[in-house]
Amino acid sequence: MRAAIIADSHFDEESRFAECIRLHEEIEEWVRHEHPDLVCHAGDIFEGTSTPREREAVAGWLQDIAQTCPVVIVRGNHDKALDIDYLSRLSSVYPIHAVERPRLISVAGFEVACLPWPKKAHLLASLGDVSQETAGAVAQEALRGVLRGIGSEMSRDFPRLFLGHVMVRGSVTSHGQPLVGMDMELGLDDLALVQADAYALGHIHMSQQWEIGCATVVYPGSPRRTAFGEVEQKGFTVLEFSDWMGRWGCRASAHVLAATPMLLLEAHWYPETYGVTGVREAGFTDEDIRECEPKGAEIRFRYHVSSEHQEVAKAEAGRLRDLWLGFGAVSVKLEPVVIAEARARAPEVSTATTLEEQLRAYWGSVGYDPGNREPSLLSKLATLEGGAL
Repeated sequence: MRAAIIADSHFDEESRFAECIRLHEEIEEWVRHEHPDLVCHAGDIFEGTSTPREREAVAGWLQDIAQTCPVVIVRGNHDKALDIDYLSRLSSVYPIHAVERPRLISVAGFEVACLPWPKKAHLLASLGDVSQETAGAVAQEALRGVLRGIGSEMSRDFPRLFLGHVMVRGSVTSHGQPLVGMDMELGLDDLALVQADAYALGHIHMSQQWEIGCATVVYPGSPRRTAFGEVEQKGFTVLEFSDWMGRWGCRASAHVLAATPMLLLEAHWYPETYGVTGVREAGFTDEDIRECEPKGAEIRFRYHVSSEHQEVAKAEAGRLRDLWLGFGAVSVKLEPVVIAEARARAPEVSTATTLEEQLRAYWGSVGYDPGNREPSLLSKLATLEGGAL
């Protein structure tokens, strides 16, 4: 028995809408050819309050999926209540279950324990008067009670699947940083209260996986990139259940989609300088630029530059943009970050009276020795000074 797990679609007509539709059509095509027993969506179908275009796209996609098998959806933290509720009323060959409150659904031979995004306010409202000091702990314990409750209702005769939009403690973002201290987060020990055979989760856009005993816990990640810097592969997860000595074992496999790469490149502009090793040419120095593979990618190039070198850095950034576009980049956005000069003039420069004295004082303040270039530089200075006069 197989269940396809999708999460964090974020249909948003203001952000790469055509890409979002294309990738979800790719999912539907996989479903049509592979015939899974169930498709589950772990929340955040929409980016925010939905628009007519977004609702039309989501409804059509779900109805296409439901030509092959049933669908179960839980509400994510981005989804608005009325945007999810109507999905259960769509006309379809197989049922579409859109879940707003924690409950158990028996469908397609599965027991699916559903947990939409838990809100502290809703949990506290059900408990009555609670002091501000204990609200967090009380809400957390109430959520554990919800997990115990839906877990206790599940039959052991069928594969038991937990489907939730939740924040798991220690989850890792696309930048490799663990998320800690989040409101209403759950640990694996909390999820274990459900006693499921597998746990399918939404909320984190980077695919990752753990185990609770013999049970698989998986974030499938998002099917598309929603921000620059999400360099990991995108797609969905297929859970395959098999009866093993009276217990349902589960194997997870990732299905990669052809999501457009979104590259965030950062660099610093270094002006031409002279030192003990000789001349260093002005330019950007960053390994990301040299290793960039622009073909088919959206690129954001963020470069840091001092205010006095903005123009020359802008020209070089434009040259890189044209180069990347020539090698097949979908788009390139330049993002200069200007570093304000907060350095005061050296006192010896301020007290010098002539331009030549000021230049010599400046060389001394920065530790620069012009060597045999001094006569030539002073001659150029005199020429400039004469032209200004």
